[in-house]
Amino acid sequence: MRIEIKNDKEVKASQDGTNKIQLFYNEEYQQGDKICIYPDEVPTYLHIKIDDAIEETMIYLKEGIFEYYIPFEQQRKSYSYKAFYNKKHLIKVTKPSLNQIQSYQNLALNTVDQENQNHVFPHVSSSLDDKLQPVFQAKNIIDGLTFNNEHGRWPYTSWSYMQDPSASLTIDFGRKVNVEEIHIYLRADFPHDSYFNKISLEFSNGVRKQLDLISTNQAQVFKIKQKDVERIRFYGFIKNEDESNFAAISQIEVYGYNQ
Repeated sequence: MRIEIKNDKEVKASQDGTNKIQLFYNEEYQQGDKICIYPDEVPTYLHIKIDDAIEETMIYLKEGIFEYYIPFEQQRKSYSYKAFYNKKHLIKVTKPSLNQIQSYQNLALNTVDQENQNHVFPHVSSSLDDKLQPVFQAKNIIDGLTFNNEHGRWPYTSWSYMQDPSASLTIDFGRKVNVEEIHIYLRADFPHDSYFNKISLEFSNGVRKQLDLISTNQAQVFKIKQKDVERIRFYGFIKNEDESNFAAISQIEVYGYNQ
């Protein structure tokens, strides 16, 4: 494997390894910089810690290479104030064990999800992606952050449906998984926020369900056993009838097993 920090065709730093690679980059990131990970083979699972201020995550790379574009300007607002700033950056990539791959886990978690990573999973997309500010984009609902008592900048990022009754979210796993439970954290910045009292789900295996939710800042747990699931579409967001126009989701966790 190899890690490279690149800007266009310029390689600014690199490190090779087998089962584990660590790269210390002692420079400030510049506009256009990206972190590239070249695996020995694909498809493959990888543990990635993209920055010492961002939690490690396990991704499934279906093909090609992993490219992570360093966020700047408005994009930075959905990340920790410490992430990617100044000098001294730590990057780590390891190959997970078979036990780690097969263990019961949050299959939706991906702290390095970005819009352009359509071959890196899990990946979340939204029908509103091109309209949303970074702090309200779809990637925020699988980043592991469940802080939901406020809204806006990190750590209170969320996904906004923009009062669009036709809005939808899709979590794509990139391979077949078996789902046991779904946990939903609604954004709970009350009274600024209202809440969704109903959300519909469509699994890639053809099963459809409707979830009933309540007004709370706690995880709402739904035991939904489904096999051979490659993606889940969330749609039919029905807001409670009250004075607030706003409703949003802070985090969705999908627990189960890789096949």
